[in-house]
Amino acid sequence: MKAKLILVTFVTLLFGCATEQDNSQVIGIWRVSMDLGGAELPFHAEIMEDDGKLQCYAINGDERIRADEFVVKDDSFFIRLPIFNTELVGLQEGDKITGFYHDYSRKGDYKIPFIGFKSDQTRFKVATPPSTNVEGKWKVEFSPGSDNGYQAIGLFEQDGNKAYGTFLTTTGDYRFLEGNVSGDSLF
Repeated sequence: MKAKLILVTFVTLLFGCATEQDNSQVIGIWRVSMDLGGAELPFHAEIMEDDGKLQCYAINGDERIRADEFVVKDDSFFIRLPIFNTELVGLQEGDKITGFYHDYSRKGDYKIPFIGFKSDQTRFKVATPPSTNVEGKWKVEFSPGSDNGYQAIGLFEQDGNKAYGTFLTTTGDYRFLEGNVSGDSLF
């Protein structure tokens, strides 16, 4: 009995003296870019601490999607999105993160590489100031000339070089989208 008491006391002291992980380097706004075979799919993520627990939000326009399962262990992080059966797994090196987006609902080891940088607020590179205004309603054709082509309506708002909107299709909409206008191009 005395040995059990000593063991319980030792374990309690051991875990009670353990230092908490310093999450200050991971907290902030990140620009994350997924590599789709040469094409870039960027999004913003905000990592914050609430009541001592890390929270991660994917930001797309006015929409903020919270990842309920978010763990940082040393220089590694794991962000699970259970609704979509996906996970971001990566390494942090200062203000840079690298890793893979895993989609567990697909066959095989489906993963997409990504890279992210802290505090990069522009979603797409803006080489020149906007020379056009994309605000309004636009007729859009996806995959023109292919067997998979279809029509949609683009609804956009513009604030300087930032653009927000969605695409309306016969089966629904694309939800919240956010991008940039550079010169005469919308990204």
